[in-house]
Amino acid sequence: MRPFKCIDRGGVFLTALLLVSLLFCLRSCTLGSNLVGTSAPGTTAYVTDEITADTLGIASGTKIVTATSKDTSVAEVTDVVRENADVAADAVNLGQVAASTNASAGTYIKSFKITAVGAGSTYIDVKITDTATSTESHKYIPVKVTSDKKLKSKTAAAIKSEVTDKNPEKSPQKTEASINFACVTVDKTTADSKFTIEFINTGNGDVTYTSSNTAVAEVAEKTGLVTIVGAGTATITATVADSDTYTYATKTASYTLTVTQAGTDTGTGTDTGTSTGTGTGTGTSTGTGTGTSTGTGTSTGTGTSTGSTGTGTAGSAAAGTVGTDVVWSNDAITGSGNSFTKDGVTITAGNIDFANKNFTGGGEFTTTLGNFTEIQVITTQPFNASGEGWSGSTWTGNASSVSFSGAIEGCTEFVFFIELTNLNP
Repeated sequence: MRPFKCIDRGGVFLTALLLVSLLFCLRSCTLGSNLVGTSAPGTTAYVTDEITADTLGIASGTKIVTATSKDTSVAEVTDVVRENADVAADAVNLGQVAASTNASAGTYIKSFKITAVGAGSTYIDVKITDTATSTESHKYIPVKVTSDKKLKSKTAAAIKSEVTDKNPEKSPQKTEASINFACVTVDKTTADSKFTIEFINTGNGDVTYTSSNTAVAEVAEKTGLVTIVGAGTATITATVADSDTYTYATKTASYTLTVTQAGTDTGTGTDTGTSTGTGTGTGTSTGTGTGTSTGTGTSTGTGTSTGSTGTGTAGSAAAGTVGTDVVWSNDAITGSGNSFTKDGVTITAGNIDFANKNFTGGGEFTTTLGNFTEIQVITTQPFNASGEGWSGSTWTGNASSVSFSGAIEGCTEFVFFIELTNLNP
């Protein structure tokens, strides 16, 4: 017969109770440690602030807005519907719903919140339909949920800074860029040397250059360097291609080049004198005799005289004029004060902004070389100066001093045509 073992049932029960208590304690401690510094699911750490028209940058108007999560396993969208009177102060005008459970309340306004579901990244596609114009646009909100289901950005301010018009699914995203020349018209002469016009490219797309009239000007395909060939007009065009990181809505830019024949100074004089004289003389003699017979005789003589050689007056030689061109490029116009002098030409103005090449408050051009016959001003801004002899941005006449009123702004080049009168012997 086996020995009988006595079991203290009260002790067993107490031991079991202690074990259960210990396990419960361990579980509670573990959960507590995981929640330190976080919020429980469903609290504000997992839900964004209310997203309104201001958050999305949507202008006022009658618009219907729908928001959709592209991955509901990461985040969900919850609509917030309130009466119009409750949100008037917020200037929210989203998702107007004509029908509602409270007909007397009138139009309702809809905004929404984003709730975290699981770790990962996705985005919210917000479709905005303008009922007045029947047009549709989109806004995109990037969403990132951490491993403990927290939202990386949950405040309205943070979300507002991340809202974009670019669809994340369109890859790669390219930056908008543009091209243009510093001026749209350029005047040159056939005597001018090679040149380039400042070209602005805000991206990094490849650019090529062409000339519409190679009989007037040729242009280097890659650099835009222009060589003048003859008189006439040509359009110089730059064409850009999209790059991996930049895209261009407008892919061409151009300027019009007008080339005039360079002037020729010529003087001609002719000395010519001619005089012709002619003389003619006639003589007659008659003799008569009487005899047995009568006879009559007649003779006629012819005399000649030579006229004197005439003397002509010497013609005076026409005096030819000597001219020169003075060119001020954009980079050459530097200094301070209210005047600038270079190569015998001075401009004085009420105020000179040397950095931006602006000459305001009226002014005057003077030269110590002789007389201006033409002044051309090439600018990037509309030409606002005027005065006697001015036609647009060109002055013509004959004077050593030329005044203007108004302003000449955004200058890239001055060209002075001068008839020289003060020449050194």
